[in-house]
Amino acid sequence: MGWHTFRHSYRSWLDRTGTPVGVQRKLMRHAHISTTMNVYGNALMDSKREANSKVVEMALRTG
Repeated sequence: MGWHTFRHSYRSWLDRTGTPVGVQRKLMRHAHISTTMNVYGNALMDSKREANSKVVEMALRTG
């Protein structure tokens, strides 16, 4: 796992624990909250993966 991948994972883990975005910004040492949200906010979270899997299962069953 590279450093950049770890930072994306770290941001996702912080989000899953309910850490406020302002605290996440400080922990990740970003100067601007937009960096935290725009660069590291697009990680594939478990909830997104789970929702996508359910839709794929539905599509495959009806097809």
